[in-house]
Amino acid sequence: MEDLTDISSLLNAERARDKAKEEPLSLLQETDKMVEATELMTENIHSIKNKIRILASKVEEEKEKVKQMYQINSGVLHLAELSQKTLKAPTLQKEILALIPNQKVLLKDLDILHNSSQMKNMLTFIEEAYKKLSTS
Repeated sequence: MEDLTDISSLLNAERARDKAKEEPLSLLQETDKMVEATELMTENIHSIKNKIRILASKVEEEKEKVKQMYQINSGVLHLAELSQKTLKAPTLQKEILALIPNQKVLLKDLDILHNSSQMKNMLTFIEEAYKKLSTS
């Protein structure tokens, strides 16, 4: 009987030791989960930083392209010179109107067409189509 009592007390002592070991083990498991989550966040941060660096370099490249395209130096936009011949040449509209005998009637008809509801609807449709194209 005494052996059974000793075994029972040994079993209880062993259970107490197991319980005492389980608490640090669960804390260790929680710590492992936190470390894994932190490592994942760190990897995500590095990935995002790399993407930012890549995008920043692309922005700089695009800025350089724009500078070259518009020849921007020290904040001043330099455009190609127009020849004097171009500036003195009559506009195409004037040339066409010179060929038409009844200009005022034609201009009045064009004005009526331009201000018509059908023309406004068509212009609205074209604007919406361009907006949809630019967003896609």
